[in-house]
Amino acid sequence: MTVVNNATADGSNIEQRTYNGTTNNQLWIVKNLGNGLVKITNTQSGKVIQIAGASTANGAALQIGTYNTLANQHFSLSATDNGYFRITPSQNSGKPLT
Repeated sequence: MTVVNNATADGSNIEQRTYNGTTNNQLWIVKNLGNGLVKITNTQSGKVIQIAGASTANGAALQIGTYNTLANQHFSLSATDNGYFRITPSQNSGKPLT
């Protein structure tokens, strides 16, 4: 995942992109918050991943924002059978990031 155009402002979009290995807008820190939840922080901006507008709709946008402890900024990680992790927002949509 990458923050589009190396942006650092709240509301900047995140998109799927090939890892280039050279820019911090593609690096993320996953921090355990307890109770099975994590926040995911971009190393370039210091902002966290959030679901735009706290939407639960299919196709809701991912963006970065200042951390304010809202549910649209908290996620759970679930191991899959093939060695990957499923990232699911904690805001009761039950829909994973894809």
